[in-house]
Amino acid sequence: TGIKCVKKIDESLPYYTLRPEVRKNLFLAVKEAFHNIQKHSAASLVTFELFVQDNILNISIKDNGVGIDEEKIQDSSIGLKSMKKRMDSIQGNIVIVSDKAIGTDVILRFNLTETNSGEKVPQKGV
Repeated sequence: TGIKCVKKIDESLPYYTLRPEVRKNLFLAVKEAFHNIQKHSAASLVTFELFVQDNILNISIKDNGVGIDEEKIQDSSIGLKSMKKRMDSIQGNIVIVSDKAIGTDVILRFNLTETNSGEKVPQKGV
């Protein structure tokens, strides 16, 4: 696509086991975010960041593109609605911060302490 992608993953992040439906919905939400960037953003840079803070898994997919038109979100954003539905189905949430001057940051959050999250595995790395 010609879009540069930078990955930021905390190297001390422990492994977590997640239920299959949680893994699937997180994966598909991330995939949709990248698809939307490729299709709509006109971005030249995407930053993918993965970290855990206060037992919350945070996945940030940030681009330097044209931002999201708020009116389009209301009317015809099938991809964004799908991502929200996927996160709702696993008791997670999605936050979208968009500014036409700096791009869009899609943040997927999932509580690792919930009963649906699985357990922490005593290994290091991702």
